[in-house]
Amino acid sequence: MEERYHETTQNRFYQDMSNLNKNISVEAKLISPPTYITENLSWKAHICSLCHGLSKTYYIIKSFKNILSNHMLWNIYFAYFQSRLRYGIILWGGTSEIIKVLVIQKKVISLITSLKKYESCRQKFKENRILQ
Repeated sequence: MEERYHETTQNRFYQDMSNLNKNISVEAKLISPPTYITENLSWKAHICSLCHGLSKTYYIIKSFKNILSNHMLWNIYFAYFQSRLRYGIILWGGTSEIIKVLVIQKKVISLITSLKKYESCRQKFKENRILQ
């Protein structure tokens, strides 16, 4: 009797699994906040989400630029911008999409340090020990 039950349960399990196989859809999923990955192991969804959040931080810093001191602006940068940027960078840092993130980062550094539009940020990155 137990053998028959085991065989029936096992057959039902395989039937259920074969039915599941037909209905599986793959989409971008949230692995652990805030890391996204797609079906082909692309980081495009994560970078897009990250850029959206970093752009919000850029706007916050831009809004407070004339109100707060540079010290406070740097505190906002390190608390909101760089902390988001560092999360999971070891996983997605080698993708070609990282250029979008670096452009936003350069805009923020230029804004805080009052650099002109086409001035290099390289020295400011070194002075402020940003992502070394």
